[in-house]
Amino acid sequence: MGKNVAMVLAAAVLVAVAVSAVMAQTSSAPPSSAPSSTTAKQCYSKPCYGNANREVIYERIGDRKSDLIRAFGNFDRLHANTYSRDKDQLQGFGGMTSST
Repeated sequence: MGKNVAMVLAAAVLVAVAVSAVMAQTSSAPPSSAPSSTTAKQCYSKPCYGNANREVIYERIGDRKSDLIRAFGNFDRLHANTYSRDKDQLQGFGGMTSST
């Protein structure tokens, strides 16, 4: 009877280790640390304003249309390199990264 008890105990330990390994791999971070979604925006006027959300903002359509794009926080991405023959100004306020 002692040999059977030892085998059952060893099997129980293996199952417990397997369960704890699976739980460690599947644990998720709290929802507050999830990345926020990104919104794309096309400019149609000068100046063009972003908002406090995470955005990708594109310059106005067409050559020889200079732009003034003002982004506000939350790691916005600004794209003002599609058209040439214009002079674009990009401004960021609080946590902005730009791509020109």
